[in-house]
Amino acid sequence: MNHRMFTCLDLRPCLNNCGTTGSHNYHEGYLSLARASFPEESFPFDTPFEFKQIPFVLFKRHTFDNIVTEGQSIEFPRQRVTKIHLLGTSSDANMADYVYLMLDEREVSKQKILLSHFISEVPFPRNECVIETSCLHTMDGPLTHRSARLWYDGIELDRPVEMNRITFEDNPCMHVFGLTLESESIPDSR
Repeated sequence: MNHRMFTCLDLRPCLNNCGTTGSHNYHEGYLSLARASFPEESFPFDTPFEFKQIPFVLFKRHTFDNIVTEGQSIEFPRQRVTKIHLLGTSSDANMADYVYLMLDEREVSKQKILLSHFISEVPFPRNECVIETSCLHTMDGPLTHRSARLWYDGIELDRPVEMNRITFEDNPCMHVFGLTLESESIPDSR
């Protein structure tokens, strides 16, 4: 019998954007060109949490807390992945783009990620709201009549894919906050 195994990827080396701010640094937010951001107290940074029984870790390094996709590659130990679980948002309408699943230097699969806009009330059908904030931060402070949303997107692969790297497209509107791989474990032959 196979069991589900999860790997929460460490995104710290790739963090390149400030998507959350506090009352002391509204002006540093850059989730959108209008300099909007999520209230940082709504995010459980550096603490494992679960959504739909899937573990995630959101990282914060200095002011950076998400990846604006610019062709980055995230490497990890080789594994047979069955699903990709992603937490993120789009800064410019509901957006879709490709992610490349790699084994060493070879592309083994190309999948589409879907991320809804951070203030969208009509997300992509496969997106689910993970965090909804009580307000939206701007350079001038909170907008209490607007909420912001962090979305879940799940990609189920047609078959298990052996891989050790994920490479993103170059899309400055896509913001990735968390990434978890689901793999099949092979039972010990004791």
